[in-house]
Amino acid sequence: MEFPSVDLEATKDFFKKAFGWKFNDYGSEYCDFANEGINGGFYKSKKVSNSDSGGALIIFYSKYLKTTQNKIQEFAGKIVEEPGKTL
Repeated sequence: MEFPSVDLEATKDFFKKAFGWKFNDYGSEYCDFANEGINGGFYKSKKVSNSDSGGALIIFYSKYLKTTQNKIQEFAGKIVEEPGKTL
């Protein structure tokens, strides 16, 4: 899966801190990640995608849901659908 990002450094910083992801950089406008339960990348783009406008809603599994939610919020992430809510 490839995701747009307005700020690649901030995006990588969030996923590193919140989830411990590692990235491979390919120039200043693309990076990828692997072995995180899904493989993909982020590319620099002025346009972004979100679930409100029809973009993919990515759901992460966590054995320790409350801890994961706290980490997401600690590092300025946004939870757009609360757990247990019927979509």
